[in-house]
Amino acid sequence: GLFGLALCAISAVGAGTDPAAPSQTARTTVSVLTIAALLGVGLYAWYRDDKGRFGPVLFVTGISWFFVTLSNSDGALLYSVGRISGWIFEVVLAYALLSYPIGRLETRGARAVVIGGALLIGLLYIPSIPLTAEFPLPAPFTTCTTDCPQNFFLAGSEPAFLADVVKPIRDSLAMLVYLGAVFVLTARLRNAGHNERRTLTPVLSAAAMRFVAAIVYVLLRRIGAHGAVLEAAVFVALLSVPATALGFLVGLLQWRVYSGRALGLLTTGLGDTRNPGELRDLVAKALEEPATEVF
Repeated sequence: GLFGLALCAISAVGAGTDPAAPSQTARTTVSVLTIAALLGVGLYAWYRDDKGRFGPVLFVTGISWFFVTLSNSDGALLYSVGRISGWIFEVVLAYALLSYPIGRLETRGARAVVIGGALLIGLLYIPSIPLTAEFPLPAPFTTCTTDCPQNFFLAGSEPAFLADVVKPIRDSLAMLVYLGAVFVLTARLRNAGHNERRTLTPVLSAAAMRFVAAIVYVLLRRIGAHGAVLEAAVFVALLSVPATALGFLVGLLQWRVYSGRALGLLTTGLGDTRNPGELRDLVAKALEEPATEVF
């Protein structure tokens, strides 16, 4: 917890002051509080299940977001590290969302989305950094909108093929990865049983908002949109990150309440069962699963 507070303080102190950035104070505050939300919920999940993997996964997600907030700095090095971390964070967050609540990717679709996102970042985003004059703007990771710090640009001028070929391809593939994540999450929720939906619904709802908002702002930026609509889409994409942390917390708490209620009914009613049929009815009532069978 102290480590998390330290990261929040460093992020707040390192935030730049760009007078041209709209709602800078609000966006910086959301970015800092998001660190606390992700780390806090990760610590709670880790405490509740110290042998599980999801708590550490979410904690690492919070640390990743800390590096993303460095893009609010006025310094060229920290700004560039933050912008690059923003790409990596997308993959880390996708892993956390698609592996909830056990911390492992259970389906081929989930693994395909995460691996596809990692390959996209590793092959088309990071290698283009020395050739890119400036990072794409606006972005939910930074409050800077104009005259941003210099990145790791090494070329004398940005190659034409980067803007004409590479950037359109990688934006299209990024939206495809986001759509794949929405599809996997929707299919998982549709196929989930009554119990699983209890803990999945708040998380997957926040995740869907996250990926849909990302698709919208990437598309608007690709077609050259400007103004309030694009800024709103970027801000929603930023807000969707703490919303996912809240979704994780609500899902974990709902599962805990459900488990306590089920155990209470079983404990108080087990002694009154006189035959297998009554036992099955008690278990079905406690688990809230009418189709429960006892073998």
